Formats: sequence, structure tokens, C-alpha cells
Amino acid sequence: MKKLSIFSAAVLSLAISGLAQAQQSATGTGSASAEVQSENISIEEQTALDFGRVSPFSTVGTVNIRPSDNRQSPSNLIRTAAGTRGEWVVTGFANASFAVSITDSFTLTSEDGQDTMQVTGVNVGLPTGSSSSTLNNISSTTITSTGERRLAVGGTLNVGGGQASGVYSGQYQITVIYN
Repeated sequence: MKKLSIFSAAVLSLAISGLAQAQQSATGTGSASAEVQSENISIEEQTALDFGRVSPFSTVGTVNIRPSDNRQSPSNLIRTAAGTRGEWVVTGFANASFAVSITDSFTLTSEDGQDTMQVTGVNVGLPTGSSSSTLNNISSTTITSTGERRLAVGGTLNVGGGQASGVYSGQYQITVIYN
């Protein structure tokens, strides 16, 4: 019986020490937070791409407008009014990286729909002051700390020999997306 009592005391002692150890643990609760902003990237045309007014000769001519510095190079035609590069403003998160792509070529059609001219080599650049390079399908650039980035568009207008007189117009697509 004495052995049973010593054994019972030992078991009771182990149980009490186990409770004592369990009472020495502690649990804490941490904090976490997140902020979701749903500012979409957007692009808006400020100035239309305009190749100006031209008088063609009997041979094919071109007008090339560079986006970076608006430099215009006519070839085999007479320019009677200067044109201008297209200008766009991208808005979104300050300092966010984005990609831009643009139509490589498109068609200008006369008002009566009978005649066309091709615009080729369409490219996007950063206007003078932000970069001197002309880039086509910019793989990555950044919105400035003010939340916007200016882009410029240029290309080459191909005027046919003896091109019919009239006003020609067309459209191109430019796409921006956050990287």
C-alpha cells in the first residue's frame, strides 16, 4: 500500500508540474493591414497626328514626322503647311511602370472614300525634354511622380504620284498597360 501511495504521489506530482508548465505559455495577436487603390491607367489624345498640307509631284513622295522632336522631313513633294506629331497623356499611379504598343501602319481615306494613303513606320517616343530617342512599342517606361507621362506619335505618310486632292483622315490605336 505504501508503494501505491508513493506511486500515486509521483503521478500527481507529474500532473501538477505539467499544469504549471502549461500555465507558463503565452499567446499574442499580431496586426495586419492592406490598402487597395483602384486607379486605372488611362490615355488621352491631346494633339492629333497631322501630316500637314502637301502638293505631290508625279512620283511617290513621303512626309516623315519624328515623335521625339517633331522634326518633319518631306520627300518628292511640296509642303504648303506644316504638320505636327500626335501627343498623348497617360495618367495613373505615380512612378508606376507601364508598357505601350501602337498600330504599325494605318490608312488615311479621302472624304468621298475613293482614295487612300498609307501611314507606315508609326512609332511612339518621349517628347523632347524627357528623352531624345524615338521608340516603337516602348517595352517599359514610367509614369512620373505627378501621375502622368507624355507620349508623342510620329510616322511616315506615303503620298502617291498624282494623289487626288482632298482631306484624308484615319485612325490608329495606342494601348497602355501596367507592367
